[in-house]
Amino acid sequence: MNEDYKICLVSDDLCHIRMVKCGSGTMKGSFHMIPEVYTKEKHGHLKKSIILRDPLTRIVSAFYQILKQGWNAIPGKTKKIEKFFKTKSFEDFLEEIENNGFFNAHLAPQYLYLEAKNLTLDDIDYIIDFANFDEVQKINPNVLIKHFNKNRNKCKEIDKTIEIALKNKDRIYKLYEKDFLLYENVKSSKSN
Repeated sequence: MNEDYKICLVSDDLCHIRMVKCGSGTMKGSFHMIPEVYTKEKHGHLKKSIILRDPLTRIVSAFYQILKQGWNAIPGKTKKIEKFFKTKSFEDFLEEIENNGFFNAHLAPQYLYLEAKNLTLDDIDYIIDFANFDEVQKINPNVLIKHFNKNRNKCKEIDKTIEIALKNKDRIYKLYEKDFLLYENVKSSKSN
């Protein structure tokens, strides 16, 4: 398993389960956290937080992140995903993932970050829905939340890509089925 999945962000009394494209940059900066490899012995006693994101909006965000990074986003600079970089099409992006797997950390399923640490949602003290990011303030009301890594893309572009993503939801669901189930579990437990 990728060592990146085992990284957590730690402050004095909090261990945040870091997931790429789920607000970890904001958590790290706002709570002055440092990255460490998670171990039950070292971090098991700390309060734990996690931010889960709707897999559909997360893949759209990853799409723009990888476009922004260009070939630097690809380990080993493989030519496998050349088509996507030529067309910059969301459908070609999905095809590259279907054919070549999760070729970048921004694409890694969210559940893997829990699994790599042998954690479940039952082990987490603060479960935050990315769509309600301001809930982060519940962890510590005295912390000023500074949003880092804001997506600087044009809203119309993002809206158009989300429309395309919705048309391809079945394909995305096949890739991220466990993430959709995890996210729905969180949403349904918060509404109860």
